[in-house]
Amino acid sequence: MRRPPIMQKKHLEISDILYVSLAVSVIIYYFILRIPLVYYEQSLNSLDGAMQGYFAVENFWRMRALGTDFQSYLGITIILFLIPLYALFGATLFASVLSAHFAVIIGAIALWYAIFRMMRWLRTPTLIVAIAIALPLMDFLSPVLTQPGHSLRPLRWALPYLLFPLVLHCFAKALRSGPFPVCFQLGLFAGAGILWSNDAGLPLLPALLASLLLLFPLNPRALLKALAGVVSGAALSAAALLLLVTHGAPWGWITYNFSAVATDQIWYFGSWGRDTRILAPSDLVYMLDRMPNNCRIALLLMVASLPSAVLNRLRGKGAPVMTSAYVFLALAALGTALLPQIGGHIETGYNDGLLLIGFASPFIVFRARVVRLAVGIRRKVGLPTLARASAITMLVCMTVISYRTWKAIEPLDNKVFQPELGLHVPRDFARDAAAIRSLADQWRAAGLRNDRFMLSVYTSALDIVSQSQSPTPFGSIIHALGEEGRRQFNGMVAQRQVGYVTTIYPGYSPWSQWLYRANWSFFRALNHNYEPVARNGQHVLWRLRASPLPAPAEASAQCSVMQHGDSTDLFVTATGQGGMVSLSIELDPQMARQKRNILTATEISPLFEDRDFEGWGEDSLYGLPPTQSFETVVPAKPGHLSRIRLATLEPAAVPVRACRAELVAWPDLENLPGFEDFVRKQAGVPPRSS
Repeated sequence: MRRPPIMQKKHLEISDILYVSLAVSVIIYYFILRIPLVYYEQSLNSLDGAMQGYFAVENFWRMRALGTDFQSYLGITIILFLIPLYALFGATLFASVLSAHFAVIIGAIALWYAIFRMMRWLRTPTLIVAIAIALPLMDFLSPVLTQPGHSLRPLRWALPYLLFPLVLHCFAKALRSGPFPVCFQLGLFAGAGILWSNDAGLPLLPALLASLLLLFPLNPRALLKALAGVVSGAALSAAALLLLVTHGAPWGWITYNFSAVATDQIWYFGSWGRDTRILAPSDLVYMLDRMPNNCRIALLLMVASLPSAVLNRLRGKGAPVMTSAYVFLALAALGTALLPQIGGHIETGYNDGLLLIGFASPFIVFRARVVRLAVGIRRKVGLPTLARASAITMLVCMTVISYRTWKAIEPLDNKVFQPELGLHVPRDFARDAAAIRSLADQWRAAGLRNDRFMLSVYTSALDIVSQSQSPTPFGSIIHALGEEGRRQFNGMVAQRQVGYVTTIYPGYSPWSQWLYRANWSFFRALNHNYEPVARNGQHVLWRLRASPLPAPAEASAQCSVMQHGDSTDLFVTATGQGGMVSLSIELDPQMARQKRNILTATEISPLFEDRDFEGWGEDSLYGLPPTQSFETVVPAKPGHLSRIRLATLEPAAVPVRACRAELVAWPDLENLPGFEDFVRKQAGVPPRSS
C-alpha cells in the first residue's frame, strides 16, 4: 500500500538536522533548568514528598534489607530506578530530589514517545521535534505531569510507557517467531514492573495479559504460550528481585505492603467524607463528580475509543502490534488511576495520569481519519511553515519556563551551602543544623548507638545533617501502618528508647493537629516520657525526661455518651485550666468487623473556635481504626463543652460500651527557645539573643 505523503520522506536533509539539533538542545536545556531550582530553592518541608523519597533511596543505596531495616512506602523498583542518578549526583538530598526530577522528565519523554509512535509518527526527526515541543508545553500547561510532587505520581504513571518500546518489540517478534521465549523475556521486565509501586505495578500484569488476548485473538495455542511466557517470566523476576532487596527475607515487606498498608490506608488517610470513598460499584459516580472537566473528557474519550480497538482485534482486524500495545497502555493507565481510589480514597490528582492517553485515544484508534486530516493541513499550510512554527513554539515555551525558573530563585544573601544536604539553605536553618549536629556529636562521643539518637515523626533535613540512622524501619509516623508498625514506632517513646524526638510544630501546619488525633497513643507516650526543649518554625525538639510524668489525677476530665440512631456523641469536659483530654473508647465488638464502612470522628472543640484555624483538609473529620477499642484526643477547657461525633460512612448505629477521659498536662510549645539557644544553654554559653 502506498504510504501517505506525510510519511514518504525517508532520508535526512540539512533542515532535518537543524531542527533535530534544536530539539535535542531544548530537551537538554529542559533537564538543566531543574538543577538551579533544586540547588537553591528546594523546600525543606518535612511533610512533602522529598523527604520520604530520600529516606527510601538512601536506604536502598546503603544496601539495607527491605522489610527488616526499612520499609519503602513508595515502592521498590521505582526507587531503584533513581539509584544511578542518585549516585551520580552525590548521594545527598540534592541528589535525591534532582534524580526524581530527571526521572519524571524521562518518564514524560517515554509517554510522549509512546503516544506519537502509536500515531505512526515514524520518522525520527519528527518524533524528536514533537517531543521537544510537547515537554515544555506540558510543563507550561499542566506542571503536575512534569514535577515529582508529594509521592512521585508522574513517575508511577510512567511505568507502562517506559516499557512501551520493549512491548512493541516483543509483540512484533512474537508474531514472527515462537511466542513463549519472547514473552518470557517480556515477563522478566514485567515482573520488575510489578514491584514498581502498588498503584502502577499491580495493574501492569493484567493489562499486559489482556493485550496478549488481542495480539492472538484467533490463535489459542500461540496465546497460551504467550500467556505462560509472560506469567512465568514475571513470577521469576519479581521473586528474584524481592529476595535480593530483602536479603532473602521477603515476608516482612510482604506483610507490610499487602496487609498493613492495604488494611490501614483506607481509614487512616483523608479525606473522610462519604463522597470520597468507593464502597460499592455505584460509588464510581463520586469519582466522576469530583474529576476536573479535562480528566472527565479524557476518560470519556478513552472509554469511547477502547471498545472499538478491542472489537477490531477480536475480529482479527486492525494493526495487531500497535492496537494491542495501545490497549496495554490504556488499561494500565486506567488501573493506575482506579486502584488507589478503590483501595483508599477518591482524589482528583490520581486521575491526571489519564489526561494524555485519554485525549490521544481517538487519534490512535481512528488513525486513518487523522492521517487524512494531517495531510490536508500540511498541504494547505506547507511543511516549511509548520517547521518554523514548531521552532518558534519550542523557543517561546523554553523562554517562558526559563523566566519562571530564574524568577523563582530568590536572592542568595540569606542562604548558605549545607554540605550534608548538597544544596543551599536559609541561614536560620544552617544555625539549627549546626545545633542538632552538635547534639548528635555529643551523643556519639558518649559511645551511644547512632540509631538511638533521634526519632522523627517525619524524616527531615535535621535527621540528615545529624547523620543519625532512623531507629525504626519507617520514614515517618504516617508510614508506620498496621498493628506491628505502630507497636514498633510507639514503642520507641513508650519504652524510652531514644534520646530525642522531633515533631511538627502545631503552628507550621494544621495537619499536625490531625497527627495528634490519628496517632494519639504515640503523642501521649511522648509527653509522658519526653519534654519539649526547643523549636523552630517547623519542628519541636523533645528530650528524654529524667523520669516519666506522674499519672493524671482522677476525675480530671469527664466523658458522657449520647447515642443516636446512626451516630454517637461524646461530650467532654475538663477541670482546672483544661488542656488535652485523652479518650479511651470501647465499642461493641461488631464494629471491629466493619472495615470498609469507616468509623469517623467529627470534632467540635475550643481549637475550632479560633477563626484562623480552618481544620485539616476539608474539615474537622478524621478516620478511626476498625478495632473494638482505641484512643484519641480532644482539647477542652472549663466552661466549654467539647464534642466528638462518631459515625460510619454508611449510616449505622455506633454502640459505645465505655468512654474514659483523663486530662493530660500538655506543655506550652509556643514559648520554647530556638535550637541554637538550647544547645548554647546546655554548654553554659549565653544565648545568641542576649
